[in-house]
Amino acid sequence: MEEYLRPSETIDFDHPEVQAFLRNCGWTMLAPWPAATAAYGFVRDEVSHSFDAGNPLPTLTASETLRERTGLCYAKSHLLAALLRGLRIPAAIRYQRVALDEGYCLHAFNSVWIDGQWFDLDARGNNARVQADFSSAGSCLAFVPSEERGEETLDGYLAEPAPSVIRALREADNVLTMRLPDCL
Repeated sequence: MEEYLRPSETIDFDHPEVQAFLRNCGWTMLAPWPAATAAYGFVRDEVSHSFDAGNPLPTLTASETLRERTGLCYAKSHLLAALLRGLRIPAAIRYQRVALDEGYCLHAFNSVWIDGQWFDLDARGNNARVQADFSSAGSCLAFVPSEERGEETLDGYLAEPAPSVIRALREADNVLTMRLPDCL
């Protein structure tokens, strides 16, 4: 479990801005479930999804995403993992392969280890077509994969974001027009 608690270049909960946020939010005194629920709600509801907001600014690291309050699902999953790890709650990055009008892309979400098991949570952000929530009753992800369309939830609980995602976000100057990664 230790790998799901470590900071990294991308999941940088050791960054001063993330540390200050964690000190000020009041979640450090909460038990794991309410702390995870609060962190999830913040990232889902207070950090806009770039497409929904029409914001072209690329964000990659948790600290950038927290500072700018915007990001694609990838950046939002990095921020949520950082906040959870900063609260000493093990958190992983996961991916789905979802169909676009043409081709596929990866969609990122998180899993959190509480009470001896993994729970999926998707902080992409709700809108008219996407409704995701987090509870112990089960997963409620932003997208339900369709086998007919070749979509799937990929196996694995990753401690770090996929290299293809990091590379795509580092190279992007506009996330609204960038080519989204379609494989790990």
